[in-house]
Amino acid sequence: MIDLASIDLLTIVKILGTVIGTFVAAKIISFLLRKLFDKTPFPEKIENAIVSLSKYLTWLIGFFVMLGVVGVELTNIIVGIGAFSIAISFATKDIVQNLVSGLLILADRPFRKRDRIKVKTHEGVVKKVGLRSTTLLEDDGDLVIIPNTMLVTNPVKKYKREKKAKKK
Repeated sequence: MIDLASIDLLTIVKILGTVIGTFVAAKIISFLLRKLFDKTPFPEKIENAIVSLSKYLTWLIGFFVMLGVVGVELTNIIVGIGAFSIAISFATKDIVQNLVSGLLILADRPFRKRDRIKVKTHEGVVKKVGLRSTTLLEDDGDLVIIPNTMLVTNPVKKYKREKKAKKK
């Protein structure tokens, strides 16, 4: 345990330096990511989520650096976080696959809203392309929610759009 009475001025300066350094690092990383996203086709929601996640990760790393500065032994904490992250990764494998697939679909744009597509036995008009799933309206009026992983790992047939008849 840390004895707060034993913290000297140098330790306080190190803590403040770590906090200020973390703040500056978070700002720089956010700025660089925003500049990078200016050149990508990702939707703004995704860009904002990635920038926010990078800020949280930067502050988390800064927190651990600060604990090391104060003298906390980080080995057990890091081992625990590693074991926890392995458990979480197994538990959220399908969700992460669908999110990554959604990002790929949103970046590549192989089909868009109102396109007619067929994947496996499902055929219909795309109503919504989301991060986790894509919604199709089938000819019988049924809505089918298809996980994005299925759209990335299977052939998707995109039908040509019908041309509108010219008015005379």
